[in-house]
Amino acid sequence: EELYQMLGDSWYYRKHADDAGKRQDYTQAISFYKKSLEVDAGQTRLLANVAVAYHSLGSYEQALEYYRLRIDQGIDSSSASILKNAGWAALNFANNAGGEGEYEEEFEEEGMAEEPVDPNEYYQQAADLLIEYMKYTGVDEKVLLQVANTYLYNLNDCTNGVKYYQELLALQPDNCDAKKSLGYAYFGGVCNKDFTKAIKYLTEANQCVNGASPCTDATLVLYIAQAYHLRAAAKMETKQDAASDFEQAHRWYGKVLKCEPGNAAAKKGQDDTQFEF
Repeated sequence: EELYQMLGDSWYYRKHADDAGKRQDYTQAISFYKKSLEVDAGQTRLLANVAVAYHSLGSYEQALEYYRLRIDQGIDSSSASILKNAGWAALNFANNAGGEGEYEEEFEEEGMAEEPVDPNEYYQQAADLLIEYMKYTGVDEKVLLQVANTYLYNLNDCTNGVKYYQELLALQPDNCDAKKSLGYAYFGGVCNKDFTKAIKYLTEANQCVNGASPCTDATLVLYIAQAYHLRAAAKMETKQDAASDFEQAHRWYGKVLKCEPGNAAAKKGQDDTQFEF
């Protein structure tokens, strides 16, 4: 196994100026590393290198398989990055809906069909791996944001999405991404609709995103207008005075149109609210 290990290392660590050469190097490295692992399957460095090579080639499912084999050998704080890398591989695989990269091994049996991939299974794996990573390293704000995004946008899990955004805000009270996402969660259908909470978080996000330049994120401004509009409609259903919310909606739709004069949703929203206050 030592000979195959050295051959694998020679390809894995060889430097190339062009990406095409690097891909070839990784392909050769994987081939020799696997021969070494056939003799000794517990070589942690080789398992990690095969995983990284597959990852670099865009073959995320195969990368995840070898990350798992490496994780099974034991993880501590010095090797916790394996968990993070595995989390990113699972995310990439889920985002590609099972698509593979440039290095994809053929099935051994003719006519053997690929199993359909459930992206949610891999999104959940990604979240679990990234959470496990932070148990060894402490909170990583970038990773924490990715965990929250994965739960909210990919898994449609309100409870965990809100939980991890709130944890992020406890560390970074001015985190614009967390506030925008929480605002979206409460009026976009992921959580039970709460337009008051949505308006609170969205307007706070607007202050830090669009404070210096009002048109940095026109979509965020549109969300605020729509949240006011929806709260006004909900008030009308319960016979409450909705005029002030209609007025606010009309005003925020106007802000969108100053940034994007052709925005059809803002134009329709303004037309629908102009006679309601």
